[in-house]
Amino acid sequence: MMKKLAGAFSIIGQTLTIGSGGITQSDNNTQAISNNIVLSGPQTWSTNSGGVLQMTGAVNNNGNLLTLSGTTQAVEVSGVISGSGGLLKTGTAALTLNGNNTFTGEVQLAGGTILIKQIDSTATQPQSLGESPNAVSLGSATTPATLVYTGTSSATINRGFNVGAAGATF
Repeated sequence: MMKKLAGAFSIIGQTLTIGSGGITQSDNNTQAISNNIVLSGPQTWSTNSGGVLQMTGAVNNNGNLLTLSGTTQAVEVSGVISGSGGLLKTGTAALTLNGNNTFTGEVQLAGGTILIKQIDSTATQPQSLGESPNAVSLGSATTPATLVYTGTSSATINRGFNVGAAGATF
């Protein structure tokens, strides 16, 4: 947990293995983790203050669910997410996925704004939403979600979308 008044900092170095639990960004400054990370259990990475959480190293989900959540500030992941586990986005804050991700698990974008930089017309090629032919769930029964493509060229996504009852915007 990054406590309030921790000040801005970056963590750089060897690969980190993180067990069950997660990372909570509770400071008003941007906190950056540049290490490669291996998950040894399900994780929730969240922001609940004025500061952004930036993950720039590669993340191997190791078959575990990675939940990214925020209520006030963004979570940004620019390293490649790999492994057979899934991705769940909750909360109203923005999530940015900039990597050519290779994870193959389910993708559920249950609320907030999701910014993706990489789209490929072949669902099983690396892209921001992973390498899976499975449909992406966008929005939930109570919370709408918005999916925004931020790439620099036109692109086609060849994947189904399941839209929750609260709706979704593309």
